[in-house]
Amino acid sequence: MRFYAIIFFLFLGFSSFSQNNQDTTIYHIAEKQPSFPVCDFDWLSDKEKDSCKLANLMYFLGNNLRYPSEAREKNIMGRVVVQFVVEKDGSISNIKTLKDIGGGCGEEAKRIVNLMNVMNIKWNPGTNQGIPVRVNMVLPVQFKLTEDPGYNVVDGIPIFYLLDKPLKLKDSTTTINAILQKNLKKMAMLNDSCKVGVMQTEMVIFPDASTKLIQLDDFFNLGSDAQFEAIQAVTKTAGAWIPAEYKGKKVPTSQVARIVFKPDAPKCKSAVENFEKAYTIMQEAVALTEKKEDEASLLKFNEAVKMMPNNMEFLYLRGIVNMNLNKKADACNDLTKVKTTLNVNWVDSLLPLLCN
Repeated sequence: MRFYAIIFFLFLGFSSFSQNNQDTTIYHIAEKQPSFPVCDFDWLSDKEKDSCKLANLMYFLGNNLRYPSEAREKNIMGRVVVQFVVEKDGSISNIKTLKDIGGGCGEEAKRIVNLMNVMNIKWNPGTNQGIPVRVNMVLPVQFKLTEDPGYNVVDGIPIFYLLDKPLKLKDSTTTINAILQKNLKKMAMLNDSCKVGVMQTEMVIFPDASTKLIQLDDFFNLGSDAQFEAIQAVTKTAGAWIPAEYKGKKVPTSQVARIVFKPDAPKCKSAVENFEKAYTIMQEAVALTEKKEDEASLLKFNEAVKMMPNNMEFLYLRGIVNMNLNKKADACNDLTKVKTTLNVNWVDSLLPLLCN
């Protein structure tokens, strides 16, 4: 079963607007209401800003909500109403459940609101006569269970993630990365330019074992010739697969794989060695991140990025670590460069929270 959270704002009650700098009153409505800290762009109208802020808040809450197991098992659905105070500094306090439906839903709604404090996401505070004030907010969260279809649709293709039998290679002694490297044509341009890099591919494998590339991330901007060869390498894997199955039928599913481009000319030896050393450092940084040692991880990522400043994979991973450390400006810089260089959408949900 999948779940969806539907979030709406209600601003209840009225209070006098008289206050002073020491005002500790909790207002139920202010001259300017608190708002989620995104979308404050000059080129948006006030109505467009409000719509954008609400959409981003809904995405944040819905993306982080965990449907409680008790509620799922008992098929509990309905609306939980949470009240909280947006403080003068934009933090959230006094989180209360005004209406609960049981099964752990009330606790989950409170947890996800408090998650904004944990992540140090500061709201734009409410103001009266331009002075920040404390404002009560009421937030209903809809808990709804629906049957999981078991697939996502990408480019019109149903790509299954619920599988009875997983996707396999016919040759169990090899890996898809090894097959792609074998299929890769040696390129004279790499020896001319000494370019070294990695491309990440995502392909769909259909019930007839044919393949189609649906995502290609050229982390090093190796260019169109290298991208074309990556596509060809993926296409050549057709027939190498035992397709996945769901409910007794062969179904399309996806596979992520990486292709490493390395020149073999003697003059490119130092470039290849630099690449391999930088990747070793990156792997050390990732290991530190998994241990929650973000400060040490950041130092490693800084070292790797210094060696390969145009490696978008390094910048993306460093951006996530900067975000974990609440270094929003640094995270914004890294992820914005990833967005503009690769023209990808998988950082879009993060940029509004980091770059405002």
